[in-house]
Amino acid sequence: MRIIDKIRLLAEYSPLLAIAQDILAEQDPYKRTLIAFQAIDWVADRTETDIDDNIVHHIKAVLGSEEGREAFNAAVEGVRELIESLNGGDE
Repeated sequence: MRIIDKIRLLAEYSPLLAIAQDILAEQDPYKRTLIAFQAIDWVADRTETDIDDNIVHHIKAVLGSEEGREAFNAAVEGVRELIESLNGGDE
C-alpha cells in the first residue's frame, strides 16, 4: 500500500481513533459502553445495508433508557459477583 493510501485510510478512520481514546479515558463501564456504541454506529453507517443501522439504533435506545442502564448495571454486578466467586472471594 502506498503511503498516500495509508494516510487516506488513517484520515478516513480517524473518528474511530478519537472514540477509542474516549473509551480508554472513561472509567465508568456504562459510559464506556455508550461511547463504544458511537463506534459501532459509525461503522454501521458505512455499510451497504440498513439492518445494522436499525439494530444499533434500537440497542442504543434501550441502553440509553433508565431501564437499560439498570439492566446494564445489574449485568455488570452479576459478572463481578461471578468472577469473585470463581476466584474464591479474593477480589
